[in-house]
Amino acid sequence: MPEAIAARVLEVTDQLCRRLAGQGGVIRSHRDSQHSSGIVSFELPGMSPHSVRKQCLDHGVVLSCRAGRLRASPHAYCNDEDID
Repeated sequence: MPEAIAARVLEVTDQLCRRLAGQGGVIRSHRDSQHSSGIVSFELPGMSPHSVRKQCLDHGVVLSCRAGRLRASPHAYCNDEDID
């Protein structure tokens, strides 16, 4: 069961990375198989991370700001709607 949860977390974070990249986001997290994790660090060029975080919080999406980047850590229970 833990292996299935870990696989689902990586599936969700990969999906998030694809969606962010499609919107011009720059993924800063390692995504290769040896270093990927459930944490996605990214930038949205031309946008203030703190402003984006506030907008997301206003819509019920929790992000962190770390070192000038945004950070998301979705979990296995997240679905397409959550990622959108």
